[in-house]
Amino acid sequence: MHLEKRNFDFFLREIGLTILFYIISIALGTIQFQVPGIEGSFSDLREIPLLISIFYLKNPVSVIILCVLTAFNIPPETSFLSTFTMHLVGLIAGWLFYKKIKQTELSPIALGFAWSIFVFIYFCLLLIPILILIRIVINQQEVNFSKSYFSIIIALKFELIPSVLVSSLYLVQMEIRNDLEIIVTKRTQELSTANQDLQIINEELTASHEEVNVLNENLEMLVLERTKTINVQLLQMVKYAHLNAHEVRAPLARILGLLQIIKLEKVESKKEELLQLLSLSAKELDDVIKQMSRLLEMEVSTKLK
Repeated sequence: MHLEKRNFDFFLREIGLTILFYIISIALGTIQFQVPGIEGSFSDLREIPLLISIFYLKNPVSVIILCVLTAFNIPPETSFLSTFTMHLVGLIAGWLFYKKIKQTELSPIALGFAWSIFVFIYFCLLLIPILILIRIVINQQEVNFSKSYFSIIIALKFELIPSVLVSSLYLVQMEIRNDLEIIVTKRTQELSTANQDLQIINEELTASHEEVNVLNENLEMLVLERTKTINVQLLQMVKYAHLNAHEVRAPLARILGLLQIIKLEKVESKKEELLQLLSLSAKELDDVIKQMSRLLEMEVSTKLK
């Protein structure tokens, strides 16, 4: 379905361009130049749009249709067959020549120069000789070929020179415009590719930024946890220092004091009483040491976490 639509669009384009150039040819045919020294002879500019049409028509059938239409738009004294034949040969040759030079890597100026040479050939070696030969065949008369040829050349010089200049300059500007469009399209594609690359880089940077934020949040949480752990450890160390400075030394000092008193005491009943006090102080010291051991165990477990 898509292919059929493309073919239909191509067909409409070719028909539209063929009719357009035919109408332009009729319009420029009204611009006539009287040939000096040859009464009643004139030339016009109808060949210019026919030559330019070669740059646009993609199918040779369209060129043939244009030749048929052009042959109908001729003065009464001109033969339909001669007009159709000379344009058919000339325009088909031009169409083939243009397709050939388009495949080369010539610059727009070089293409214009090559086309200007072809237009000279188009008039001097195709249109005029074919016109004379067909007239000879149709009229069945002997005609001086060279005399007829040069008389027609004189009559067509005002058409030949503008046709060469206008069609060649048109081709040059068209090729320059096409080259610029290609450059613009290429630059647009490069910019589009660069923009896509920048978008990818931006997405990667955004993802990296998010990862950094997550790491920062995790780091903040880790710092808070470590700070809490250190604070707990500091509190445990303060408790440990307090136990060591006060809770341990008090029963230890009593034990040492009681031991000195026991050594000096002679009465057995008093010694028994002092030993009981010594036992209580020892038990108190043992409780303090156990409490310190628990604090140390808590500190070790906190560090392991």
